[in-house]
Amino acid sequence: MASFFHFGRSTDSDEKDYFIFIGSRTHFLLSRSLTDRLPDGVFSAIGADRTYWFAFDQQHEWFSFFNGAGGRLGNTKTDWSYHLEPALRDFLNDNRGDSPRAVFGPDGTCLLWTLKQPERLGASRTAGRWFDQGQKAEMGRMLKNEWTGQSTVPIQFAALGVRGTYYIQFDDGSPSRYDFRKYYQSLVEYVNRRRPHIMFLALHPQDPNQYFLIEKNGNIRARVSPRIYAELRPALDKERQYNKIDVDISTVMPRRLVSYRVAEMRHTYSYP
Repeated sequence: MASFFHFGRSTDSDEKDYFIFIGSRTHFLLSRSLTDRLPDGVFSAIGADRTYWFAFDQQHEWFSFFNGAGGRLGNTKTDWSYHLEPALRDFLNDNRGDSPRAVFGPDGTCLLWTLKQPERLGASRTAGRWFDQGQKAEMGRMLKNEWTGQSTVPIQFAALGVRGTYYIQFDDGSPSRYDFRKYYQSLVEYVNRRRPHIMFLALHPQDPNQYFLIEKNGNIRARVSPRIYAELRPALDKERQYNKIDVDISTVMPRRLVSYRVAEMRHTYSYP
């Protein structure tokens, strides 16, 4: 992956936004709030290896995938002590050789998948924890391979946002699927027009006003908080020399979204 972005907000009292950015001209850039949380060994590994994927949740759970080094899963407070239930931890550990990926949404939601599955070419394994039973059923129908009835369609990347919103892009030419509901309104029209050109999209899992979109030609369209923009600006200035960068500063403070009961999202599903 040439470019990548992941961000969110911690559950700490100061509720700081965190992010990691990998650009066409940026090896990697982590927010100060994220570097303060990561164990020294993880931070050193990110600097030494070409990071292909990184995910971080509100509870400081992290998952990373390095070029040639497989996936690593841990926690910043007590390394190798996880909030993820055993089924999801096992999924990542059991599929280390198939380029596993993870994306975390708000309040424990997540989607895990593999980029390859040698015994069934063109397929990938998936597992997840969803916003509610309705979204769980919707994802089950969407990810199931209609041709074989056994495996799932290959996922290129995915984003999980507030209140069950999502964007999933597939790696087999299938049209991307998304549901922003009533959130991320400044993004909806753009995605409708530019969907075939999108290489990567991140939705802020706690703020429906923030997103970060990277196109296949390297152009970037984003809406981020002033704090994130201040830290991102040096990297974006470097990227701007080669690509079109369009960044809005979100000064809108989102209304605190009512969290759903934890019990509603404690169901895990996986497909063979």
